[in-house]
Amino acid sequence: MNFFSVEFFIFDIGGWKPSLMEILGVVSGLLTVYLTSRERLSSWPWGMANGFFFAVVLFQVQLYWDTALNVFYLVASAAGWWLWLHPAKQDPTQDSRGRGRLGISRVTTTQRWIILAVIFVTTLLGGLVGSQFHLWMPGIFPQPAALPYPDSFTTAASLGAFFLQLRKKWESWVIWILVDVVTVAVFYTRGIYLMAWVYGVFALVAVKGLLHWHKAWKNPQ
Repeated sequence: MNFFSVEFFIFDIGGWKPSLMEILGVVSGLLTVYLTSRERLSSWPWGMANGFFFAVVLFQVQLYWDTALNVFYLVASAAGWWLWLHPAKQDPTQDSRGRGRLGISRVTTTQRWIILAVIFVTTLLGGLVGSQFHLWMPGIFPQPAALPYPDSFTTAASLGAFFLQLRKKWESWVIWILVDVVTVAVFYTRGIYLMAWVYGVFALVAVKGLLHWHKAWKNPQ
């Protein structure tokens, strides 16, 4: 009995059989979002668990770039956990309440075109490379990649949004919304409906973030 298989399910609702790994991934993902919003240390181990469960599922449905993305999230969560457990001295770039002074800003027109070009080129190259994984490394990737170009896009755009968010750029939320919408379609196509649903929730969260940051950008404190 392989508990890690996407074929291993614990209930059947009208032919809908979410795997145990998919359920654990969705639950850990929602917990990560909630605990992060509450600034809880436990958000990091749950984030690691989410990255692991999602990677297990995505590899089996041949979304190889999204698998790599979730491995990245797992490592990033481990790094975040370590940093929170070993806080450095008070950062001079923070205010008295420990909040960063870096304000919300917008990218310039030139930066916007550069970002779009990097995501476009990375998507094309990633899709091309991903479509050859099963030929170059059949021992690791026994099946051809599914939807290599949409898979490559969601990975490239997610990384772009992630690093823009580190700089508190408003456009990061625009990219997150696009990523979430495309991810819902990709996951639904691959039959991982529960994970598609949770990314629909993430899209709504991103819309809320977009509106909140826009208001904060217009009315800086």
